[in-house]
Amino acid sequence: MVAVATSEQRQSYSIRLGTHASCVQEIEQQQCCRKLNLSIMETGTLEACVPRLSQFCKMGFYAKHIFPRLLDWALGNPQMGKYRRRALEAAYGNTLEIGFGTGLNLPYYPQAVTQLTALDPENMLAKRVAKRIKESPVPVTFVQLDASGRLPFADATFDSVVTTFTLCSIDRVSAALSEMHRVVKPEGVYLFFEHGRSRDPRTARRQDRFNPIQNVIGCGCHVNRPIDALITTADFHIETLEEFMMPKTPQIMAAMYKGIARKLSIKN
Repeated sequence: MVAVATSEQRQSYSIRLGTHASCVQEIEQQQCCRKLNLSIMETGTLEACVPRLSQFCKMGFYAKHIFPRLLDWALGNPQMGKYRRRALEAAYGNTLEIGFGTGLNLPYYPQAVTQLTALDPENMLAKRVAKRIKESPVPVTFVQLDASGRLPFADATFDSVVTTFTLCSIDRVSAALSEMHRVVKPEGVYLFFEHGRSRDPRTARRQDRFNPIQNVIGCGCHVNRPIDALITTADFHIETLEEFMMPKTPQIMAAMYKGIARKLSIKN
């Protein structure tokens, strides 16, 4: 819901922030925070108010303005760039990236990639992303589309398919993986760099308990998905798999899966 400011509020915010657009953003942010506090007070716990919070976190100020910037900041540091470069080094030819986000992978694609089709259900930080696409040495075609449905590409179109920090947030992830299997060439590769379910039972139980909250504050992100099992269930053979704990990261978010998979068989 867009807040309607009184004339006094408009004058106060305009003096302090300088523009009408900025004043509307601040009023929206304050209303979002008031809704969060009210929901917690009424239900007693954050877990109990998850269903109520979900709607306005995914559709309001937070999802449009705050979460994309948090994501870009948290996943765009130089150390993460080193992991991205390693994860993408086997990409080549005509490549499809599912879950393009804010385009953080672009500087790390190798020269062997000749064309990139970037797919994402959102157009986050549009001006920033447009600048990154313009500066990319790889030709990029951006497609705003949910990967859970039928992809608008013929069978065996791509030499490489890439996901990074993506399988956690696709609603129908098994359907999306099935589509990736369909559009990658028989000799092609699927490269993944994902966070997921911990091998430690105690941490995994904590992930299960925290997941409903993360699903809200992470705009659909799941911390407890078994990444390798999801990939192999989609008829991919995991050729190489590196599992590690991301340094300086909370345990429930730190279990990482990085690898290369190929088609186990051609699905009908």
